[in-house]
Amino acid sequence: MGQQIVQKTDDLREKLKSFTQKKGAGLLLVLGLVGILLIFLSDLIGGNTTTKTEVRATSGVQDSTQYAKELEAQLTDLVGNIQGVGRTRVMLTLEAGTAYDYVADEKSTSSVNAGVNGETSQKSHESEYVLIDGKDGREALVANYTMPEIRGVVVLCEGADDIATVKRVTDAVSVVLSLSTNRICVTKMT
Repeated sequence: MGQQIVQKTDDLREKLKSFTQKKGAGLLLVLGLVGILLIFLSDLIGGNTTTKTEVRATSGVQDSTQYAKELEAQLTDLVGNIQGVGRTRVMLTLEAGTAYDYVADEKSTSSVNAGVNGETSQKSHESEYVLIDGKDGREALVANYTMPEIRGVVVLCEGADDIATVKRVTDAVSVVLSLSTNRICVTKMT
C-alpha cells in the first residue's frame, strides 16, 4: 500500500510539471493571484460599509429627559420589590444633558512657496458635518454619544421609618447606579 501512495505522488508530480510547462499555467497563476487580491480588497471595502451602518444606527439616540424617566421607572420597580419598602417614588437628577459627537468631513491643505525673500507656508483646515435625511429634515450624523452622569437620587417609600429598609434601599440604588451613598436620599413617604 505504501508503494501505491509513492507511485500516485510521483504521477501527480509529473502531471504538475507538465502543466506548469505549458503557456496557460502562467495565466492561471496570474488569475489566481488576482482572485485572492479581489477577496482581500472586498474585505477592506466591506468593512467600511459596516461601520457606516453602525454609525447610522446611533443617530436615533434618546435625550437626557427620556433617559432619566426610564431610569426612574426601573428604580421604582426595583426598590418597590425590596422587602419592607411598600409604595415607592423615585426622582433622579442629572449633571447635564447628553453629549454628542458628530461625523465630520475634514480637509487639510498645506503649501510651501520658496521665493526670493524666503519661504512662506500656508495651511488650511476645513470641517463640515455629514448630514443625513432624518424624520425632521436634514440632521447631523451622530458618531457617538455620552449619557449624562447621575448627580443624585431621592427615594420616597412607605417603609423608610425602618433603618434596615433604608440601608437595603440605599445599597441597592448605590450598586445599580455605581453611585456613592452620600448621593442617595431615602425618606418616608407621607
